[in-house]
Amino acid sequence: MSIITTALELANLALSKLGGAGDQVNGKGTLNNLLGTDGTTTWVNLMLPQARQRAIRDLARTGLPFKEAFKYADLGDDLKDDDVSIATVTGDGAAVTVVTSDVHGRTTADTVFLSGLDGDADMVALNGTTVAITVVDTTTFTFAGTATGTHTANTGTISTCPEIGKWMYAFTLPSDCLEVVGQYNEILVFGKKDLNTDHPFGTILNADGDGFLFLTNNLSNEDGDSAYIGYATDSTAYSIWTSQLVESVATLLAVMLCPVVARDIETQKKLELYYRYEVIPYAKRCNAAMSSDKVFNNIDYSGGRSIGVSVRSARNLGTYVDAEGNRRDVY
Repeated sequence: MSIITTALELANLALSKLGGAGDQVNGKGTLNNLLGTDGTTTWVNLMLPQARQRAIRDLARTGLPFKEAFKYADLGDDLKDDDVSIATVTGDGAAVTVVTSDVHGRTTADTVFLSGLDGDADMVALNGTTVAITVVDTTTFTFAGTATGTHTANTGTISTCPEIGKWMYAFTLPSDCLEVVGQYNEILVFGKKDLNTDHPFGTILNADGDGFLFLTNNLSNEDGDSAYIGYATDSTAYSIWTSQLVESVATLLAVMLCPVVARDIETQKKLELYYRYEVIPYAKRCNAAMSSDKVFNNIDYSGGRSIGVSVRSARNLGTYVDAEGNRRDVY
């Protein structure tokens, strides 16, 4: 059970770290609701979503997300499968007409990315551009442009994704994705085996500029035709939040509210709270242990060992060097 159930409780917990809501008139130093127009309430409403999302992102970037904000997803079709070769390109100075080698499958107002065109300077200049199209028929479309040059027939490609360099595959990320945690082999996830089998990946703005694409060189879903990822999403289900997430968000929100509430002690208090936020490794290790059988390597000097123990997994805690210089396993 979470220690809070509402955004109001989370806000008051953050304010308690600053000595309460200083400009509230009820004498209790707390907010009664989040509907007021006073300075503190206004800033809480502005900063709470930022604090929540940043705290979720920060831990996701360590590869160990808070479990109450973590999802898996099969990303579906590879966008590069929608690439279509270009047969001819002609221009009249006002519009450019493209005829594709196969059915292009686009509709009017779609955007396409042009690459690989050969010909004179006008045609080559179209490479790397994203254009909004008007469909004429199943293999022809036009877009606004001043090109009038000569195109080398059967060169060029239209794509739904921008140039992606070294990456072989591109996928649309889920609309609720805040941060990609990693790409996994789906069959290992279901088998509850070691999840640290993630693949190199990247993200890039899509051709429309209204979302992000996931880039990879590996297909990792169970069917072998898509990417399978884990990602962090925004969570306002406060009633299921762990105490670690509550403390992280409340502390970061308090940092953001310092200029409004702390005032005379703003700089000192802000540094103190931000340091506290940055050193919540306990929350990270707890979630690591709950999410997989791997935890951060941390040095444990308990028991009087001068060397310490490198904690590697729940089964084998690692090794240390004894007084005689012998390496010992710790279980």
